[in-house]
Amino acid sequence: MVWGPPRDRAGAINVLREAVRLGVNHIDTSDYYGPHIANEIIREALHPYPKELVIVTKVRRSTGSRQIMASGVVKKEIVSAVHDNLRHLGLDVLDVVNLRVDDSVLDRWIARGAAHCSDHLQAQVSSSTLG
Repeated sequence: MVWGPPRDRAGAINVLREAVRLGVNHIDTSDYYGPHIANEIIREALHPYPKELVIVTKVRRSTGSRQIMASGVVKKEIVSAVHDNLRHLGLDVLDVVNLRVDDSVLDRWIARGAAHCSDHLQAQVSSSTLG
């Protein structure tokens, strides 16, 4: 997909349709890409969605017209962002919603026991930040 409107909307739609036809069954998107453009194109290209298609999205804390990595999560903003994704994708339910936060927020959540990071993921994150 693209950031913002594609130069060739019909081409983007054709790429999505061909990808699903060839067996792609997982699409990771976000209303943030555009905003809303990627989700609207996915909906136009694929709705009604095949049963085997898993759509995953990301939400961030919103600040005015810009979105930033969450430095403090506000429930109302997250709920609103999820509903925006649902509306633009034409869905009633999302398979997965990822909450994008910066490292300092995640560190605080893990320290408080509010989030858990598996040992495997912790090792991957640690090794990626070392080099």
